[in-house]
Amino acid sequence: LALILSLSALALISADRSTLGIELSYNQVHQERAFYLAEAGYQHAFSKIKKDPAWREGFANQAFGSGVYTVEVIDSDTDSSLAETLLVVSSGECNGAVSIVQAWLVPGVVNPFGFALFSDEDLSMKQGACTDSYRADSGTYLATMLQEDGDVGSNNMIILSQDATVGGDAASAVPGGIILGSNAAILGSQSTGVPPTTLNLIPDTEYDSAKANNYALSGLSGSNFTYTTTTNKLSVKSNGFVNLAGGMYYFSDVSIKQNGRLTITPGAKVTIYIVGNITLQQDASMNDGGIPSDMIVFSKGMMFSMFQDSKFYGAFYGPSVVFKGRQDMGMYGAVVARSVSIHQDACFHYDRGLGEYSKAGAGGISTVAWREL
Repeated sequence: LALILSLSALALISADRSTLGIELSYNQVHQERAFYLAEAGYQHAFSKIKKDPAWREGFANQAFGSGVYTVEVIDSDTDSSLAETLLVVSSGECNGAVSIVQAWLVPGVVNPFGFALFSDEDLSMKQGACTDSYRADSGTYLATMLQEDGDVGSNNMIILSQDATVGGDAASAVPGGIILGSNAAILGSQSTGVPPTTLNLIPDTEYDSAKANNYALSGLSGSNFTYTTTTNKLSVKSNGFVNLAGGMYYFSDVSIKQNGRLTITPGAKVTIYIVGNITLQQDASMNDGGIPSDMIVFSKGMMFSMFQDSKFYGAFYGPSVVFKGRQDMGMYGAVVARSVSIHQDACFHYDRGLGEYSKAGAGGISTVAWREL
């Protein structure tokens, strides 16, 4: 009887331990599933934010596999200490098991104005066209001008002819993609077959934000100009002028007629978003004599045309735009465009300070820290 009782006790203990092991294994399986559900929620949110940096909706009890995940996206509107950082909190639940992960995301930063001129397609300079560089925040053009750093680049061909001169380096993504014609010169180095540069860094949501927060209604002053609120078109007539106070502007088109001027309030900084064309006619100017970094222009339009003796002091980024500079036009700053052609003694003066300009968010977004709670 004693032996039977001992064996029965051992059997009961073994069965209890087996049941406990099954329960522990069951719980572990569901805890692991909850963790992977939380990870799935984070990855889903990350993909949404990469596509639209302004996305903050999150998810509530999103079904996935054998459970659900819930995601909250926290930014500086909720926690001012986050600044440009986003905090993604994702929780997964599976049969009562819960797991929570946190991830910190920061916007990528790019320097879009590393060249005087950059073209996604062909870049053409001829008939005495030239580039050089200066430093607007350190002195006048004449005092800081160098026959270097006026670099040009292209994801396609670079074609120079008829006394055109690049006062700097030239780089083409096409093997053998630099052609020098009669009396043309590149004073710096020449590189071909380099890795192409990715453009189209400005999302449509940024243009939508500019339109929603357009400062044009209260920021414009001057005479002999028109701004149409229904079309967002800005037109400066001959001998007219318009002044822009500091802020963000959204225009469909900008047209400045002969001797017309667009100026910026001294000490102010202006960012302009354009969805149409820019035209500067003879002797017209934008920010004439100003610091180029004070006027940054982003465009998803088609054309940017500068004619005889026109002047532009600013930085222009338009991957879909055809840029044309003609007869004695003077551009001080930097240009990124779909294609570039400057002719007839048109000279381009790169502001070396623009190499330090950075655009947050344009380089996408990345995860810098992650943990499980």
